[in-house]
Amino acid sequence: MPTPVRVCLIGAGRVAQVHAKSLVHHVPEGRLVAVADINAAVLQETADRYGVEGRFGTLEDALEGVDFDAVVITTPTFVHKPQAVTAAKAGKHVFLEKPMALDLEECDEIIDAVAANDVFLQLGFMRRFDPEFAAAAERIEAGEIGRPMMIKSLTHGPGLPPPWARDLKTSNGNLAEVNSHDWD
Repeated sequence: MPTPVRVCLIGAGRVAQVHAKSLVHHVPEGRLVAVADINAAVLQETADRYGVEGRFGTLEDALEGVDFDAVVITTPTFVHKPQAVTAAKAGKHVFLEKPMALDLEECDEIIDAVAANDVFLQLGFMRRFDPEFAAAAERIEAGEIGRPMMIKSLTHGPGLPPPWARDLKTSNGNLAEVNSHDWD
C-alpha cells in the first residue's frame, strides 16, 4: 500500500469544501491533516465537518504546527502567488485552484519556486476529467459535429462567486474565476 499523502487545505470556504470532501471520502491515499483559514468560524466549521484536528489561521502557522506533504490552495486569486511560493519553498507539493494568479509575472514566480524546490504543481482544472466534457472534446476533435460556432455551458458551482471575484484588483473577473473551466 502506498504511503499516504498528508495534505493541508489552505482556505476553508466553498471551493475548499469540494476538495475536503474529495480528500476525506474519495482519495484512499490522501490524508487531510490540517486546515488553515483566517476566518475562525469558517475554519472551525470545515475542520469539524471533516474531522481535521490541525487548525491554523495561516499557511505559515500550519508549516510550524503540523507535518504535511502537500497543500491544496483554495484561497482568493490575489493571494495564490505568496501562498504557492511559500509552500514550494517549504518543500510542499502544490495543488492550486484556478486561476493560477493575477498575471503572467506572478505565474512565472510560482513556476520558478516550484522548479527551484523540486515539488509538483497542479492547477485545479478538473472539468477536463468529467466524462461529459471529455466526450464533447473527443467529438469536436474528431470533426463529428463540425466546427463549433458557439458553446453554451450550463454548469454551476456551489454558490455565487464571492465579492472579491468581481473586483478586477483582486481577481481576473468571472471569466477567469468561474468560466475558465469551460475555456479549458
